[in-house]
Amino acid sequence: PELTIDGQSVEFPFAPYNVQIEYMRTVLRALNAGEHALLESPTGTGKTLCLLCSVLAWHLRQKGQTGFAQECGATGRRKIVYATRTHAQIAQVIREFKSTSYARFCRMAVLGSREHLCVNRDVTALPNTTAQNAMCNVLRVTRECRYFTRVKEQITVEHANAPNNDDPHAPSSTARPVGLYDIEELVAEGRKQRFCPYYFERELSEEADIVFCPYTYVFDAGLAKQLPFDLRNAVVIMDEAHNLPSMLSSATSATFTPVDSSYAIEECTRAITAVEHQLSENPENG
Repeated sequence: PELTIDGQSVEFPFAPYNVQIEYMRTVLRALNAGEHALLESPTGTGKTLCLLCSVLAWHLRQKGQTGFAQECGATGRRKIVYATRTHAQIAQVIREFKSTSYARFCRMAVLGSREHLCVNRDVTALPNTTAQNAMCNVLRVTRECRYFTRVKEQITVEHANAPNNDDPHAPSSTARPVGLYDIEELVAEGRKQRFCPYYFERELSEEADIVFCPYTYVFDAGLAKQLPFDLRNAVVIMDEAHNLPSMLSSATSATFTPVDSSYAIEECTRAITAVEHQLSENPENG
């Protein structure tokens, strides 16, 4: 049914409970005021669905207003970035997104690591992430990855089947736009159609209305700089935010093996010896 909440039309998959209406009202008020919001609701009250429906309803209304393109930059696309702790949680959120009417006319993209999205066995067979990233870069630069070379072709297919974003109220030309994948479906489709899911989704995210990704894409400065869009004007949703302290703690922590410690002690010993030697030769500098 279509609801009206504080003057905003919101489509919801079923008749909502009062707690869900209040949740969506709080989301809409925060968006309209340009404020942060810390929201909590009991388990089983459909928080994810309420978030998606209210934010996307607001987003589409904003797109229809004069001045939206100037406010959002050259593309006129303000991103909704929906961040979760794990890739598995991304799949759950995308399932909820698919159940909404907004999936018919909102473009989506999902970002993940090469570890989860790469379909090239020459890369995935390598023992660690560093080696995989290095091999991926070499194959991409030399254009020897047959999956990467087909990304542009698959993007053309996606655009041909994508919803009409010029008119946010226009129905989709297809019942199920090509881009409605979770990560497992995307990898399966990449293998079947022989395109690279990792770079395919990065391309799609430039024009997407909503981008699903792990927390790290928001909080890791290195990853954030590599994003193909600007986070500064985005609506950022941090799902299950009680996980943030532990995630931030681990993200800023370093792990040292006994071998690392041994090398560090050896380097320190050499440095101390060098300084002592220098002081013994030039005691006046001591």
